[in-house]
Amino acid sequence: MDEIEIGVELNGDGPVALNMPGVAAHTAVFAQTGAGKSFLVGRYLEEILLKTRAKVVILDPNSDFLKFGQPSTARDEGFAPKWKSIPVDILSNRDPASVSPDGHECIRRVVIDWSGLSPLEQCRYLGFSGALDYQEFITVALANRVAGADKAHYTLHDFLATLRQMRDHVRFNGERDTPSTAPMPDIDWNLLPEQSLLKVYTEAFKLSELEIWPEAAGTPSVDDVIREFGAIDSDRRLLILDLPSLDQQLAQSMLADRVIELLWRSARDNWMEAVKDSNSDDPRVPIFIVIDEAHNLVPAETMGDVEGSVKARLTRIAAEGRKYGLFLVLVTQRPSRISYDVLSQVENLFLMKLTNRIDLGFIEQTFGSLDPAVIRQAERLSLGQLILSGRLVAEPVMLRGLPRRTQEGGRNLQASTWIRPPVPA
Repeated sequence: MDEIEIGVELNGDGPVALNMPGVAAHTAVFAQTGAGKSFLVGRYLEEILLKTRAKVVILDPNSDFLKFGQPSTARDEGFAPKWKSIPVDILSNRDPASVSPDGHECIRRVVIDWSGLSPLEQCRYLGFSGALDYQEFITVALANRVAGADKAHYTLHDFLATLRQMRDHVRFNGERDTPSTAPMPDIDWNLLPEQSLLKVYTEAFKLSELEIWPEAAGTPSVDDVIREFGAIDSDRRLLILDLPSLDQQLAQSMLADRVIELLWRSARDNWMEAVKDSNSDDPRVPIFIVIDEAHNLVPAETMGDVEGSVKARLTRIAAEGRKYGLFLVLVTQRPSRISYDVLSQVENLFLMKLTNRIDLGFIEQTFGSLDPAVIRQAERLSLGQLILSGRLVAEPVMLRGLPRRTQEGGRNLQASTWIRPPVPA
């Protein structure tokens, strides 16, 4: 069994051997900006994908991993053919040619199936509470019943058309012909206030402006991508969510929310199948969900229904994901801004250069088994150096990270461009 190699001991020569079973644990990577965390995480994921059968999902808010499927030409020539054998899927609304010039990655357009959402999920995306806004919830549930009466899949635009038809029935109380030709349930329409219909319609119309809805029912959606990715017999190994390819923050949050929920359902279903036949080999493999800028998706405090849903789903994975084979990799420069409920489940810690005293104090409180003197050494670390503790090693160790062999996405300012005299007018 090949060992995972991410770094060499600062006072040694060879790579530090990691405990392979210890990889299957929730992991946190803490480092201030510019400390090298993208390179470290890239190297760690490369090793996981090359030396195990595990799968990786990356929620990428800064396009740092957009080119992760492409090997770097500057490092390790033997790496490229091995890396190219790994199937890569990218959920992105960019031009496919700009994301994958050689066609290696499979670019899937971000499409959310409105009919695949439950009425509660639809209400959440519309900005309503299923418990408090009960009239709006009833309206949404009834519109789903009508829109889905004659077809298995329907779009948000179909949903809007149904709401217009329902409004006509409410106005006429179902007692005379209306412009609608759709079958309507036999109910007392006085029970459905027109004001609630108008509120739901208004919010649904605003939601329809997002770039994540298909024009026609049956268009391949995120549901289909995760269904294929999560299947036990699937050869799909790496899925990257290109969040910046969506212009609106709400659309990005909805994509994250949907993917996380579908991964949970798929892993739970696979677990239930495995439990049925406990005498046979378990064919399941771990799925690592990488959350870059984790303080934005699992913050200590949330604002907004969709953001709260994302946090709740990730908190559930942190607490219960192990038995289903779901593991979080949380990457952040502000650990004190991450939910304690999530961090309390972390077992592996990669600590790079960090000088913020508030964050260092928070780490001391959260990771009580780690010597505070060790944590404080993070202030003196250089670029690419780290402290590793947890199930991956027998005791905390200081490492110098090995190079990442894949291309890095995103771009920083180039000093050679701006640190020079201005061009005379």
